[in-house]
Amino acid sequence: MLNQQLAVERKSTMEVDPEYFDLEFEGEVGLFEVYLQDMEDFLETEITKLKAQLKDTIVLDEKLTNMELQVVGRHFPNILRKSFIVSLYSFLEYWLMRECRTRKGNDILLSPSDIRGENDIDRARTYLTKVLQVNFPNNTQECEEIQNIRKLRNCIVHNHGKCGGEKYKSLRDYVAQNSDTLSLSNNEIVLRGEFCKQALRTIGKFIQQLSAANSSSPNARAT
Repeated sequence: MLNQQLAVERKSTMEVDPEYFDLEFEGEVGLFEVYLQDMEDFLETEITKLKAQLKDTIVLDEKLTNMELQVVGRHFPNILRKSFIVSLYSFLEYWLMRECRTRKGNDILLSPSDIRGENDIDRARTYLTKVLQVNFPNNTQECEEIQNIRKLRNCIVHNHGKCGGEKYKSLRDYVAQNSDTLSLSNNEIVLRGEFCKQALRTIGKFIQQLSAANSSSPNARAT
């Protein structure tokens, strides 16, 4: 009920096609939007508060003061934003596997867990297209961007967001191409709040594309 209430009452930042509107999905996205906004508001408040405190305090150790500003102004925000991206990507994996299970008929013995793939998204794509024979929005800007988000998520999870070495060259190139929302500090990826907003919009639109592409499919979910 809370998810549905959020979906109805909030002013969404994502364009919604009413023909393919999924109330439960919108509610989940709404929770992410509310969390992201609260997180950014909290960070802004804490940074403003710290700057005000330092302004009214006699600075005895300028080096220590700069370090404190750096921790609150950059490290804390980056930790929270990286956590957001990891959670958002996990939600996408969950939703795609949910689509597989929901669309699967009783006459289909093969389950999504029987499919091989590098990750849940690959398995979901294979299952939806090869087993259920439904359309998957492969050739879209959103699908391409999700692959970049996946690389970023993997770097965060497996290497603490540090992208040095040949293994992460394509990710560094991606960061360079999106310098307005991403940057590097000693080979560690630094996320700005706008990147999280864009990632949420991308995943939301991708799920809508999947629903729209299969609205008349025989394997589409019953409504």
